[in-house]
Amino acid sequence: MGKQREEIFKIIDRRIGNKKPRIIISVPHAGRTIPEDVKQRLAIPLEEAVTRYDEYTEEIALEFADLAVVQIANISKYAINLNRSHVIDELDLGVVFDPVGNYYPANGGLTATPTLEDRDNERLVQLFTHEHTPVWQYDSKNHCYLTEKEIKSRIKRYHRPYHQSLQSLLESAANPVVLIDLHSMSKGPFDLIIGDGRGRSTGSSICQNQLLPFFSESNMLIGYAGYGRRDIRDMPYHHEAIRHSGGYITLNYGNQDRGIYAIQIELNRKTCQDNYGEVIDTLKEFIEFLSNNTKQGGFF
Repeated sequence: MGKQREEIFKIIDRRIGNKKPRIIISVPHAGRTIPEDVKQRLAIPLEEAVTRYDEYTEEIALEFADLAVVQIANISKYAINLNRSHVIDELDLGVVFDPVGNYYPANGGLTATPTLEDRDNERLVQLFTHEHTPVWQYDSKNHCYLTEKEIKSRIKRYHRPYHQSLQSLLESAANPVVLIDLHSMSKGPFDLIIGDGRGRSTGSSICQNQLLPFFSESNMLIGYAGYGRRDIRDMPYHHEAIRHSGGYITLNYGNQDRGIYAIQIELNRKTCQDNYGEVIDTLKEFIEFLSNNTKQGGFF
């Protein structure tokens, strides 16, 4: 599977010695590779499609390959979103939901509207650009943009190998282990958002009492949304922190009972651009902090 795997993802491990890793970093949206068969289905220019990735995440993750095992996607999120469940539902097949929950089939050449952008982003394969134009050529024979057969093929070829590898890394890691799912956002009020599936994949207590205080001496503004509507200061959670509170990877692999703690880190690209060195230094200390607390006597 060598060459095929290289098209999908790569694993980097520069740690000294052969000890089991305490930290694993997943970077599912760094990829810019679009396979030939997928290129042929595009309705947008290839040059536009390859710009759809999480900037800075690959280079930042590589900075920590001496502290963690790093798995980085090469495949574009336009080909398939590796941070979504492999289970195909109506939304994946082109059903569009309106803001009050009604739905209608997205065949017949319908286009998305701004109010539906977040729902479109939940799909395994996104159907529309941020400008709300179709990504894929319309299939008039099957009256849809993508058939279930096409989506299943992409799951088998790209989604499944990435997750099989990630599962294998977790199984061979130390216990407890911390899985960091690394992403970047184009804008927002925070420099960094920590997500753990609203308290499900690591625990609101650990996040609010241990992880957030770690950043108190940094200049970075940190967002987090745990269980319920308010934090430990009785302040309502910010909607951006809720939006970036963790996707499929965080929720699927995080299992506190089994000693697997998963957190999503969402970096603000403007912060990375303006203060790259500070971001690297802060995250390096944070990863060392996490690793030290997986050892006996730590809070994990």
